[in-house]
Amino acid sequence: MTLNQTTRNQNQLIYAGAVITMNDHSEIFAPGYLRIAQDKIIEIGSGRPAPTEAETVQDFGNDVLLPGFINTHHHIASSLLQGIEPKHKMAVGTVRDGSWLKLSVAFDQAQCLAGAALGYAQLLASGITTTTDSQSSWRGLGKLDGSITAAINSGLRVIFTAAFSNKTELVPREYQLSVSESVAELARLRSDYQSQHVIIEPEPLSLPRVTDELIIALHQERNHLMAMHSTYSAEFDAWARKEFGYPAIEHLARLGVLDEKLLLAHPVHYDDAEVQLLAQAAAKTSYCVVSNQHMGLAVPDLSRLQTAGIPVGLGLDHPNGSHDFFETMKTTMLTQRSLKLDQDACSAQRVLEMATIDGANALGMADQIGSLEIGKQADLIVIDRTQPQLQPLGGLIEQLVTGAKANHVKHVAIAGNWQLWDFQPVNMNLAEIIAEANLQQQYLLKTAGLSA
Repeated sequence: MTLNQTTRNQNQLIYAGAVITMNDHSEIFAPGYLRIAQDKIIEIGSGRPAPTEAETVQDFGNDVLLPGFINTHHHIASSLLQGIEPKHKMAVGTVRDGSWLKLSVAFDQAQCLAGAALGYAQLLASGITTTTDSQSSWRGLGKLDGSITAAINSGLRVIFTAAFSNKTELVPREYQLSVSESVAELARLRSDYQSQHVIIEPEPLSLPRVTDELIIALHQERNHLMAMHSTYSAEFDAWARKEFGYPAIEHLARLGVLDEKLLLAHPVHYDDAEVQLLAQAAAKTSYCVVSNQHMGLAVPDLSRLQTAGIPVGLGLDHPNGSHDFFETMKTTMLTQRSLKLDQDACSAQRVLEMATIDGANALGMADQIGSLEIGKQADLIVIDRTQPQLQPLGGLIEQLVTGAKANHVKHVAIAGNWQLWDFQPVNMNLAEIIAEANLQQQYLLKTAGLSA
């Protein structure tokens, strides 16, 4: 099947063996269809209605159509460091020195562009249509410009959070921006780069790494959301209680920044009072199970948050490696079951919701994305149902979550435009991206005195 629609503002009629809507009623139409006018869904239902003369038909046979996945936390340029990043424990008092510091300083605009371009290619191939990207600002370096340029080039829907820190040796002090400089840099980035598909928002990196003054200043500059790294370790939790005399979430509440536009990555160590504060403020969270396990962090009981009505989206985060969102869904489900010693503790349907509509809620975008419904953006993925892991044809949701892989994603559309077709990116030169990533990684290794 060839791609017969690549331009904007064409009407499309799409047939599929199953259409998984992820709407409030969890409707699945099998077989089903979906109509798109320009970038939005205008009709969805069962069967195979006849096309109008104005419609381009995409017939996906027995394949599965579902909403694009939503990655709610990542450091995408760090894809360039896959396999080579020096081992370090991400602790509150972490100091970046030696080869790690050399690597970080050499990681400038060209390297961020190359790494993020590679990461976006991997995200697209995994069915992700919307993502966040957290990139730290370093004085005198073009890290942010490189990462944002890759976001614009990717064609994905991106909420880019420019991350600032001003009291940590994780970013050496000579590379830190002051509060006023951080606010000015955020304004520059928005002026130079913000677009319909790439939204730029602030991120005070995390409580141990920023002053209260910086948090409050960046909170005043947020439009869509403000992101922060949350209490990812027992050490972080203990540090907050010693530093402030109470836990981290309470400190954010006392600062007046805990609200419905706050997105907190790594909701691992919260006590019951913190969960209540999060729920009262309508704050949002992002859980990154593979990255967290890679770093040896604890597994939180997500049902505590979800029962309280707190949206929990899924994130890939760095370090991750495969960027396989199906792996993230499956691992989330299995670890939650093991944590509760209960096979019914987390269902395949529940984690698919976290990957789609809950992720949209976490980003404050559920009115636009996260489910296939009339009026929403036509962000779609098509799964190749002929794959042996997805046979036989029963148990669709369970099979998708436990058996599907990123390389089963056949087609991806963002705002009705096909960005992946027959497993290949339409608007990315994958060979060039890979070649540049290898070239820039070798440069980093040489500069830092490391070996491949």
